[in-house]
Amino acid sequence: MIIKSDPKDKWLRIVEAAAAIIREDIWSSVVETKSYPPPSKMLIKENQEIPKSVLHFLQEVIMKNRKGKIANSKTKCMSISHAITAALRERSSKVSTIKGN
Repeated sequence: MIIKSDPKDKWLRIVEAAAAIIREDIWSSVVETKSYPPPSKMLIKENQEIPKSVLHFLQEVIMKNRKGKIANSKTKCMSISHAITAALRERSSKVSTIKGN
């Protein structure tokens, strides 16, 4: 008997794979943590240490077929990318602190 899988299960597996790729990109990127750009420059793309995969994903989600104020959408993408990156890096720094590294 052949069981048809739910198409939503396939979509979820794709989302999980994308999340794994983005998570690995964030964890594997080298970041200077001794100094950060001032808030006024934090959203400037050239000052970013955000992996391209994170920005690309968010631009596809937020800005795809977007009409209107593109600058606002770009700011949202950058802000969300900082939040995601900080959340993942925060966890990894706690792990190294616990392990005594």
